[in-house]
Amino acid sequence: MSLNVITTPRYGFAPGSQPDVQLAYADWGSPNTPTEATIIAVHGITANLRGWDALAEKLVAFGFRFIAYDLRGRGDSSKPTTGYNLALHSFDLAALLDYFKLPQANIFGHSLGAAISVYFAAHFPDRTRRLVLLDGGALTPDDAKAAISRSLDRLGKTFPSLPEYLRLFRGSPYFPVWSENIENYYAYDARVNPDGTTMSKIPPAAIEEEWNNLMLTHQYLAVLHTIIKSPTLVLRATVGLLDDGKAGFILTEAACQKLLAAICQNAPAKLMDVANTNHFTIMFEAAPEMVQELNEFFR
Repeated sequence: MSLNVITTPRYGFAPGSQPDVQLAYADWGSPNTPTEATIIAVHGITANLRGWDALAEKLVAFGFRFIAYDLRGRGDSSKPTTGYNLALHSFDLAALLDYFKLPQANIFGHSLGAAISVYFAAHFPDRTRRLVLLDGGALTPDDAKAAISRSLDRLGKTFPSLPEYLRLFRGSPYFPVWSENIENYYAYDARVNPDGTTMSKIPPAAIEEEWNNLMLTHQYLAVLHTIIKSPTLVLRATVGLLDDGKAGFILTEAACQKLLAAICQNAPAKLMDVANTNHFTIMFEAAPEMVQELNEFFR
């Protein structure tokens, strides 16, 4: 691969799978990058495309093209009143590939984005070259909602200013080291009103519908694992979000082993435990050993 790379992303909007849905995207790397070196990244339940900044910059340095986008209802994408489920997200992802004229791509999902990626890989096997599941994609643990409660609690609340909004996350135990990438991620999530008050761009009703639909269908993920045909890499955080890191795993070790065994029925699958990372820092820190594993896997 060439190392003559474009490190500044191009921002734009692509049509989703329904007439009233536009998807905001960031596109790193050369538009001339071959399909086999193109990565489409799908974020988590209350996340946005800026969460991928660190990983995108490091993978683009290896010659990849990295496209991240805001799910419907998040970031700067359209926010329809309803339509938040794995199927519609997968149709949006297919529409994004159509927009970029990609017959297939490497699909890279985190958290809810990993579940969407599983659904997509199972239903669109010809469009999924390789699949990466970043701390997600298996059955949701009972304590998952408590574990991500800080991400959910901000929705629908009004804060006096953007600095006050950011201070909520600066004090989070989930981020032992604050960084510019984390600040940019939450600043992008924020909607600053004319009077300076600030709130998340995400409508709470969208996440409530999303969560309810996920709980209704998450058992179906176990079925989908058995029909995935794409080589798969699972990256698991080793520090939980509860009980001083001993609990609150979004992807538990037991669920991970079942996931791997199911996928291996039809496709090669491997696991990498990413040391000293939790569900959030596994993205923001972009550990060199994980980036190297991704580089080798996508090649």
